[in-house]
Amino acid sequence: MSATPESDKQNLTLPPDFDVSRIRETYAAVSFTALGIFLVRESGATVRINSEYWASNTLAVAIGHDRSRILSFGTNGLFIVDLARGSWRKLTSDFWGTAHGAIAARARGARKLNNPDAESEPSESVVVFGSSGVFKVNPFDGSHVKLVGGSWVTLGIAFPCPSLPQDVAVILTATGSWLFNITDGSYTKHSNSAMWPTARVMISSSDRETATVLSSSGSYILNLSDGSYRQTANSASWPRVKAALLLNEKDALVFNQDCSYAFNMLDGGYSKSIVSESWLTLASVCDLGPNAGVACRMPLDSNATGYGGH
Repeated sequence: MSATPESDKQNLTLPPDFDVSRIRETYAAVSFTALGIFLVRESGATVRINSEYWASNTLAVAIGHDRSRILSFGTNGLFIVDLARGSWRKLTSDFWGTAHGAIAARARGARKLNNPDAESEPSESVVVFGSSGVFKVNPFDGSHVKLVGGSWVTLGIAFPCPSLPQDVAVILTATGSWLFNITDGSYTKHSNSAMWPTARVMISSSDRETATVLSSSGSYILNLSDGSYRQTANSASWPRVKAALLLNEKDALVFNQDCSYAFNMLDGGYSKSIVSESWLTLASVCDLGPNAGVACRMPLDSNATGYGGH
């Protein structure tokens, strides 16, 4: 479908010391909530940069070579939040309320832009997984085409994966783990795919050879090459986790309903974050860290009782 002209840009209230060139060193994520948009530090501390209602925007992914621009998908349209320019605007009024996962990827051989005024890479597209199919979205104007049909209620996405072909992502759903080609839409199940009816979120490791799956029945290490898995040494139940993101080789930040946790990727241990806030109004989290450019919607309550993905 084609995009239509939308509203003018609105300003963000960025902190005085905000430096977009150091954004990935200073902040771990951007959160969209019913109370506004917040920059999130590794400690769990937040800085509000917008005070409007964003609870309908349930998926957000970083785009551009420096990942300083964010596509936010919601029931009332598609928005772009530009941290480099300190502004946001609506791209289209298309309904994206059933979007569950996204991958921002440049075409093979594409060069990075040195133009700070460019809103995204000219060859970049965003692949969006939803309950009505998989779509390729143009981040310039929001236009999109369907890549493949089916219902894709994603719980986790890993991309790129060094042990897999360049265009292949690992998609975790309640019904198994899948190898999905983001160029042509072809897919197949992992050779050792297992059901994941209680999975909540997935955190790709820094080398993207494995990922940690947090579920209401424990935490597990998933092999991204074949879908095999094992329980972590310190496995705990995570029935109320809303989102999680990798900070470095060892550490991750986990957003629970009532607080945030520092999570150890090596053994599954965890502790309450230094600054721990309630995330009850959280609608979506945009990762700015090592896994920036990949996003999943927060888990639906029904996922914990076996509601499907593909």
